[in-house]
Amino acid sequence: MPISSQHPEYESSQIKWSRVRDVKSGSDAVKSGGDRYLPRLGGQSASEYDNYRYRAMFLPVVARTIRTLVGLSTFKRPTLTGPAVLDDLEESIGTEGQPLDRLAASVMEEQVSVGRVGALVDVDPEDSAAPPAVSLYHAENIINWDTTMIRGREVATTVVLREKRLVKQQGDPYAREDEEIYRELGFGIPPARTSPSRTTRSASPTSRPACTTRSSGLGPRTLRASRTATGPARAWSFPAAPGGSP
Repeated sequence: MPISSQHPEYESSQIKWSRVRDVKSGSDAVKSGGDRYLPRLGGQSASEYDNYRYRAMFLPVVARTIRTLVGLSTFKRPTLTGPAVLDDLEESIGTEGQPLDRLAASVMEEQVSVGRVGALVDVDPEDSAAPPAVSLYHAENIINWDTTMIRGREVATTVVLREKRLVKQQGDPYAREDEEIYRELGFGIPPARTSPSRTTRSASPTSRPACTTRSSGLGPRTLRASRTATGPARAWSFPAAPGGSP
């Protein structure tokens, strides 16, 4: 199977996520959904249905509720507790240079909206002084995963991420097109599936299990899986999504 294969639970959750995204976006997105959200009345022609749809009222209750919940949960600015070297991370922790409180608000917004979000922490193995970079992945971009039981807890052993980037078209320096990139991460236990892509392993000390990465369409990056004092390596967690899917 190709690396772009999707987990069965991912496929069953896509409709729910899409519906939440649409009602969160507002009236234009809902009306663009056509009879998915507003069934056509019997005997209506195409032009009559279009007029019927655009006259419909849609109250942005979902978006307002999400903003309120996120605002309440992030009213107090989060702080980092640890060595002084972490102080700078409060002002710039994400890959786009966003501060810690903005990153925390983005995580909370995704959790409230669809119940799932991934945070990938990337470090530079050649520069120990370089700060870690945190990239967020929406639920729609966490397309596949494997889990196993470790010390009575279900933990992720493999995660496949999808990324989209704008690249220049050959022969036209002003034209751009979307390119899909897939990244496969293996934590502690090597992935059972193989794919025609490059692989690298981090040179981590024995207390930090190696994290394998496979990428398709992009040069591989070396990642490290963190280890907690009370359990095995945990680099990802999957909170419960709406409808009970993990």
